[in-house]
Amino acid sequence: MRLGIRVSGVVEDSSDHVKKIAFGERQSQSIILAGFALIPEGAAEAKESSRAGARRKVLEELGLDVAPGALLGVDWTATRTGCSEGVVLVFDGGRLTPGQICSIRLQAEDLRRYAFVDVGSVGELLVPVLARRVQACARARERGRPL
Repeated sequence: MRLGIRVSGVVEDSSDHVKKIAFGERQSQSIILAGFALIPEGAAEAKESSRAGARRKVLEELGLDVAPGALLGVDWTATRTGCSEGVVLVFDGGRLTPGQICSIRLQAEDLRRYAFVDVGSVGELLVPVLARRVQACARARERGRPL
């Protein structure tokens, strides 16, 4: 069995002093029942670097071409329906300018809407494992070192 490499990019609103992370709401009702929000994430393709994969996922899901910054965290995901176990690499997608925020274009077949949410409130939107991952990566960004 091949261990999957999943990549993710966390982007942040720069319009105020409160840290707010961008989340998309999935179209699929089954995913909404499990926790309706997500950060841009997906599998790295064959022969694609993890950094290139994170850039591609942010571009596909939010329509933003953002060069990934520092690695914020490394996590493991268990086997689940349709996915093998894997390693998740979360990269810093940076703070978005007002112009970038205005240019967000959602992946219509997958995402219904997006919002910027205070990091302290992510537990209300995300499944617990993803909430912990996002909060840990926000702390890593503040400290300037990955987890």
